[in-house]
Amino acid sequence: MIVFNRQRLICIAMTLLFFSQFGFASTQAHGNKTINISNAWSPAAPAVAPTRVGYFSITNASNKTTSIVDVTSPLFAQANFHETRIINGITSMSAMGEIVLKPKHSIIFEPNGMHLMLVNATASLAEVKSIPLILNLSDGQQIQLELIVTAPIATSALAIEKMNQSTHAHH
Repeated sequence: MIVFNRQRLICIAMTLLFFSQFGFASTQAHGNKTINISNAWSPAAPAVAPTRVGYFSITNASNKTTSIVDVTSPLFAQANFHETRIINGITSMSAMGEIVLKPKHSIIFEPNGMHLMLVNATASLAEVKSIPLILNLSDGQQIQLELIVTAPIATSALAIEKMNQSTHAHH
């Protein structure tokens, strides 16, 4: 588990605020009859940044439990699920193992929660408009999808103030 001090947390939060998109760029449903994926997006980052983050919603419409056991992208050396948690005012991020998809349930990968980390870009990302992914499921299925690269938003004084309010307790 990674633990952040306040200064590092503020730096990370400002970076996330700068590169996050609060709306969804894609409302397309990707799926195969039992697994549906929607709102797949990734906020743009400088082309030299070797890491990206991915967000989407996934629904298991079947009557059987399955799991995401692996995720790959031809544009990145590694792709792993992580979860951000804030406990007693301390933010931490930890890697997750398999993602269990219970029958008739949805999971949302979103900012400040569960998300997909794409690490060590294997190609230039300067002109990339979408990031292809393959989700490998425990039942042998492979789900192909694309994260739509969205425009980053600029940080504002209001966004920084909201971030500051959420990172420390008031007495």
